[in-house]
Parts: sequence; structure tokens; C-alpha cells
Amino acid sequence: MSVARDLPLSPVPEHPPALLVGGGSDRVLRMAGRYADVLDLHGDPRHGRVAGATMAEAAAGDVRRRALTTVEDLARRIELVRRAAEDAGRPRDAVSVSTQIWFTAFGSPEDVRAAEQDLCANWAAIPSRRLDRSPYLLFGHPTQMAEALLERRDTYGLDRISLKEGGTDPVRFCREVLPLLSG
Repeated sequence: MSVARDLPLSPVPEHPPALLVGGGSDRVLRMAGRYADVLDLHGDPRHGRVAGATMAEAAAGDVRRRALTTVEDLARRIELVRRAAEDAGRPRDAVSVSTQIWFTAFGSPEDVRAAEQDLCANWAAIPSRRLDRSPYLLFGHPTQMAEALLERRDTYGLDRISLKEGGTDPVRFCREVLPLLSG
């Protein structure tokens, strides 16, 4: 890891830029607690490591890890960040938390179950299972998606999301889910 020191900024910004760190390893989470303003959580490493793998292995491992990671897993991971912030003399909530939504499946319970089965078989290469506790996936009607995001906010402090291109319908999400979050 390289460190930048004493870089000239011209003009000097009124506020220093925010530091966003992304990852999921203990090392990255402790670093985020000490220094970051925003942490983009990348899944629980208990569900698969991606460091030291080839690009293809890392990509497949990342998908599997995100599918198997639960909201409760991330609540435990963010506690490590909070403790690291405290140990560094920062407020516990110094780091805001973001995740990326990799996939949305709008529809009935039957539509959702079919999407979960397809994701397990063709995307994550895991045995068929429920994936509704993954913080990277949203299923059901817009109200259910909004409720899931609000639960994630309350469970581990999620305050930012981004939508991954390809697995989500950002226009539909913005039209149907986003308004339910603003009230």
C-alpha cells in the first residue's frame, strides 16, 4: 500500500475530501475505522476470500461471498469498524456505511423464488437457498424493498447505497422504491 503525503492542493479546498474505503477484511475494516469517512462493505470474509486469487476466481468468489453474507453478518462487521474508530479516538459513528445493490427482483413471491433459484445456480454457484437476507440483493414489491433498506439502516447503520449496473433496474428503483424512503 502506498501512502500519499504532503500533496499540493490548488486551490486549497474549503473542506478536505472525504475518504471512501471499500472492502470486507478485518484489516480494511480496522483501517476504515481509523481513517475513513465512508466504508463500502464488500461482504463477510467468512463466506469466501478474494485476496490472492486470480481475477476470475476473485470475481466468482466476490459474487458467492455477497450472496451468502447476511444483514446480521454486516452488523457484526460494522461493529469492528466502530471499535476501531473508538480505539483511534474518533466517534463510534465517524464512518458512514454504504453497500451496493447488485440485483433487484420485482414481483410476487413466486417471481422472487424463481429469481433466487436462478441467482444461486447461475450467478453465485451455490446450492438453492433463500437470499432475502443478503444486503446486496432486493426482492419483492417496492414496499418490501424499502422496508429491507430501512431495516439495514437500523441494523448496521446503512446510510448510502449504489446500484450495480446490469443486475438492477435503476429507473424502476428510483420511481418506485426511492420515494418510499424519503418519508
